[in-house]
Formats: sequence, structure tokens, C-alpha cells
Amino acid sequence: MKLVAFALVPAFRIGGGEKWQYECLRELYEKCEEVIYLTVTLDILQKTKLKDVRFQTYDFKTSSWGEELSWDEVSSKIVGSSHAWIFQYQASDISIEIILNLGVNCKVFLTNLGCEPAPFFEYYHQSTRELFLEISEFSASRTSRYVQNVKSVLCGYEPMLERSVNSKNSRNGFVMVGRILPHKRPDFLVDNWEKTDPPLHLIGSCPDGKYIKEIKNKIGEKPINIHSDISNEVRDYIISTSTGLIAPSSVEPEQSELLGLVIFEAIQNGTLPIVSSIPAYEEIMGSLGLDKLVFRWNSGSSLRELCDRLTQMPDTKYISLVNQAREKAKKQYQWANIVPALTINENIGC
Repeated sequence: MKLVAFALVPAFRIGGGEKWQYECLRELYEKCEEVIYLTVTLDILQKTKLKDVRFQTYDFKTSSWGEELSWDEVSSKIVGSSHAWIFQYQASDISIEIILNLGVNCKVFLTNLGCEPAPFFEYYHQSTRELFLEISEFSASRTSRYVQNVKSVLCGYEPMLERSVNSKNSRNGFVMVGRILPHKRPDFLVDNWEKTDPPLHLIGSCPDGKYIKEIKNKIGEKPINIHSDISNEVRDYIISTSTGLIAPSSVEPEQSELLGLVIFEAIQNGTLPIVSSIPAYEEIMGSLGLDKLVFRWNSGSSLRELCDRLTQMPDTKYISLVNQAREKAKKQYQWANIVPALTINENIGC
């Protein structure tokens, strides 16, 4: 199997979506004859033409991005590919062009990681060689409104990254992890945090200077710290010594979160997550047996109730919930799930 994968949103920035696609491809790299991973070099506009786009290739051996290529140069590299995988297919109209330029016998997978500015389904004509492989049952159900060739594959948990579960006595405060963006609702947390509350850590970069300035103005004298440039080790330490990891994402826009790797990041670090009631989060929390740690979206009182519950929870119960969630995650969300999804999918004749 020779697989070529296209990331239509630059894969250099490592958020949940970029991590998901990388880990899936890393898993396939170990199993396939060849994996060619390409990312666009810049954010592309809806009406951009394929001939005007530049791609960079990823070298799995050196774990680095390499040469920059035009589409003509890409075409010469991917001749004979049996499978193609297009990530963020709704990011630009070039996804349609890519499909049309692939060999007629090439099986094509399309995965949405949350970016939907292009009216993709207005131009897409369903074919038996293509399958929409979405990252959650929720995401697949949304795509099925437009096409029938849809499946979900559940990946995301990394047992190798599990840390020992700290005692409640060594924990203090709460943490939010992820790029500081409006749909992730750090403003909701800041607005509902009081000066007398325990410390709150916001970990993540902010691509919007105006938005981060607004957040900092809201913080004032509240015990809230923003960490925009810290190592993975420091991030994991903060998570593992926090009482809970809060994911307050919004239900608006509709596509804001389609999975929720941050939930797995909490569990891997031995910390319980508290999440808002958006469908993707509810799906994972239910499967991990943590459905009682979901607060009503945009409800400060509901959030505070769960924060108090975790603060007061006995050590033995806290540790038990983490360990039970870990066992369920290991069974249901292995990265290896992607291999049969791409190599033996009967729907498109692989």
C-alpha cells in the first residue's frame, strides 16, 4: 500500500487536529510500503487553485518538514499511490481538484478536523472510491447529512504517556489546555473565576493578539496564569498537579470541536477532566464513564458545582475514576484502529 496524505491546513502548528493526523500517519508509516505526507505551506483561500499551492513534505525518519514542492512536482511523487487521505477537506476547494487529479484506481479518504469555510458538498459528487472517515461518531453523523459513504474511526489515547496519579494532597487549582481561541471559551472561564478561587492555568498559544489582550484585561487581579510558551514536561506537570482539567468549548460554531484529545491528555496525566456539554465531549466522556463530569454549556453555576465536587472528592474515588477511564480509553481509542480502517475497508474495495 502506497499512501499519500494531504493536510489542507498547515500542519506545522500542533493542535489537536494536527496531532491526530500525525499520529495516525505515524501508525500507518510502520505498516505500509510507503507514506508520503504533504502539507500546504500557508493558509489557503477557498478559491485558491491547486496550481498556485505550495506543499512541504514530511520525513518520518528525521521527524522534520523538508523540501517545498509545486503541484506538478507533487504529481510526479505520488504516481502509483493506491490510497490518498485528505485532511481538512473543507478548508479549500483544492480538495475537489486533488480528488480529480488522483489516479482512477486510487482509494480516497477524507477527514474533517474542524475547519469548514468552504461549501465542499455543493461541488462534491459522490463516488464509490471515496470514504469520509471522521474522527468521532458525532462528526460522522454530521457528515452523513450530505453523503452516505461515511464512517468514524476512534483514535487518540496514548498509554505510553501515562503518568502516576498524584494524591489530592499534592494538587492545587485547575488548568485549561489548548490554543487560546474564542470557540474554546477561555473568556467563559475567566468571567466565572473569582479572586478568592484557587489558581487557574491557561496553557496554549494565542494567534489573535487582540483576543489575548481582551482576556488579559478580564483577568485583572484574579489568580489566573497564562502560559503560552512552555515545554511539554512543564505542561504535563501542571496538568498532573491540578485538581482538574477544564475544557469549556462552545457549541457555536457547530464545528468547533469534533473530538477532544484534551480529555485524553488529562487522563494520561492522571487528572480528571471537566468538560462542557458539547456533543463531541459528551461522546468521549460517556465512553470513559465520566459523564457526570460534564457541565451545562455556558453555565457558570454548573461549572462551579463540578469544580467543588472534584475539590471535595476523596482520594480513593478520584484515583479509581482515573484508572477506570484509562482502561476504557486503552480499549476503545487506540491509534492502531486506523490501520484496518484504511487497509481493509470493504466499502471502497481496499
